[in-house]
Order: sequence, then structure tokens, then C-alpha cells
Amino acid sequence: MQVVVQDTLVKEVTVTALGDDAGVRSALLVFSELDSWLIGPIEQSLAAEGVALAPLLCSRESEPPSFGNVLWTAQIAGKQPVPLWLNWNCGHDGCGIALQSSPSQSELAGIECVGRS
Repeated sequence: MQVVVQDTLVKEVTVTALGDDAGVRSALLVFSELDSWLIGPIEQSLAAEGVALAPLLCSRESEPPSFGNVLWTAQIAGKQPVPLWLNWNCGHDGCGIALQSSPSQSELAGIECVGRS
């Protein structure tokens, strides 16, 4: 799958739907070959599409640009809010960025703020 974020083509995006016979519980998008400066535009793109983000844990401003976590409550008008977890890790060959809706309770318990906010 190819995605464009603010006029930049993201070459590799892996989409995984997690669930059971009752339906999809969570969706995970993993972006590779991405620069850390695109983390802000991902957040802005969600807001532009009508997703209201309220901070729950960590903040993009206090997390280091090389790796970190942000946890929001995401809500679309008329829908139940869900946790939305953004996590990134950048090295010399680019960044791996994952965006996951409705992470499990064990995943939520393991989220730590690198910048301690």
C-alpha cells in the first residue's frame, strides 16, 4: 500500500487488522522509510479528516525525535472514542513509525514516555 502524507509518498506501509469472529478490534499501520518530521503531519492529517485527538500519555513535544510514544483518545463524530497509539524509532536508515488503534490492555500498560511527560 502506498500513502501520501503532505505531498510525500511513503513507499512502504503495512496494514494489519486484528480481531476475531466478532469483528475488527484494532488496526495497525506500520510506516517504514519515513523521516521523523512526518510525525506531526500524520497527526495533522488525522485532525483534517475529522479525528479529534485528546492526549492521554506522553506528548510529541517532550518525546525525543529519535524514538518515542504518544497515546491519544481518538474520536470521530458520532462514534465511541478509542485509544490511538503512535510509536516511532528512527535510525540511520530512516524511521519506523507505527499507528495502532485500540491497543490491548497489556500493550497500553507497557507504553512508557521516553521524555517522561
